[in-house]
Amino acid sequence: MQHPELYLVHIWHSQPSFRASVRRVDDDTAQCFASVDELSRYLAAPPQRHNEALPLANAQAQDPQGGTP
Repeated sequence: MQHPELYLVHIWHSQPSFRASVRRVDDDTAQCFASVDELSRYLAAPPQRHNEALPLANAQAQDPQGGTP
């Protein structure tokens, strides 16, 4: 049985755009997503794929005030 993975997810719901950042609680690097599909593919992927680059996934996430989540 695999150990569960714990993530911190921050979602911005500003119409018409979608933005989300995700990071594992044991990692300092956030992944940024511009669509729900990208986010769901990332979270559904096997753990070893999470270190591979997905479109827009390697951008450092910034909140609207300019900080990092």
